[in-house]
This record gives sequence, C-alpha cells and structure tokens, in this order.
Amino acid sequence: MESTINNNQARTVQVSLVPSDYLERLEQKLTHIESYLREKGGKGNDGDELLTGPEVCDMLGIKNSTLYKMRKEGLLPSVSVGKLIRIRKSDVEKYMESNRVNG
Repeated sequence: MESTINNNQARTVQVSLVPSDYLERLEQKLTHIESYLREKGGKGNDGDELLTGPEVCDMLGIKNSTLYKMRKEGLLPSVSVGKLIRIRKSDVEKYMESNRVNG
C-alpha cells in the first residue's frame, strides 16, 4: 500500500508498506549473495580474477578512454554483468604478452 503525505512546506513524502516476511526473505537473499561474493573473492566462474576498468588501466598504464577503445575494437575482451564491466586478468596478461616488444 502506498500513500502520499503533504506537509506545510510543500514537500511530498511517499510511504510504502512492505510485509515483514517479504523483508525477511529479501534479507536472506542478500546474505546469500554476500556470502557467495566473499567466497568467490572477485573471481569469475572459471576461477580467473575479474578486474575493474580502473584496475586494468593501472595495470596497462592507460586512460579509461583508451581502455574503452580497446574493448570496442575487440582488442581486450570484457564481461558485462548488467551495467558492470569486468575484464579477466588472464586476458590482460595475454594482451600484454602478445604486444611485447623485444629490444
């Protein structure tokens, strides 16, 4: 159930009533997700470490815009989970190895 309450200062406050059993189930799911993420320790299903964009930029010494271009051009594969982008550490290492310059 939702209701809107107006006060003297013309602000609107929306109140939603949620059944307590729903909140308990939600809390249990969140606890399960937290445990799963702690267990995984930032690793993908294959056990490979998943890095954030800034971590990859630090590793390669590049700007975020360069990383974006590399991903867009297919030079560096990435994993998308919703709006989150992650890059496998092994893919970054392969990229570095394949672009090694002897000299």
